[in-house]
Amino acid sequence: MNLIPITGYGQIRTGDVLLVKRSNEFIAPVEVKDVLEPGTEQEEIILSKTKNVYFIVRKFLAGESWIKQCAKLVDGRLYSITNNHRDITCYSDDRAAKAASHDTQGEKNG
Repeated sequence: MNLIPITGYGQIRTGDVLLVKRSNEFIAPVEVKDVLEPGTEQEEIILSKTKNVYFIVRKFLAGESWIKQCAKLVDGRLYSITNNHRDITCYSDDRAAKAASHDTQGEKNG
């Protein structure tokens, strides 16, 4: 499973799977339902429209969000997760770098 830590604006897109950790809680996988104002300081990530669950990336980056850790699942496949992990470990390997590069080039070309 390849994970990329969220370190800035514009990394998250609708349909992405994120692993998020709230303060003193277990890690949970969530699918992004929508992204408002992508790539700006006003970027908001909508996790559930019906329950009004979202986070503001600026607050997350400043350590002021209800989400304390967040990483994007790069390969898009999440078969299962065991909720006994209390920290998200992000691995940097060639596949993750290529996927991140592909995402960036898609934005420039699209």
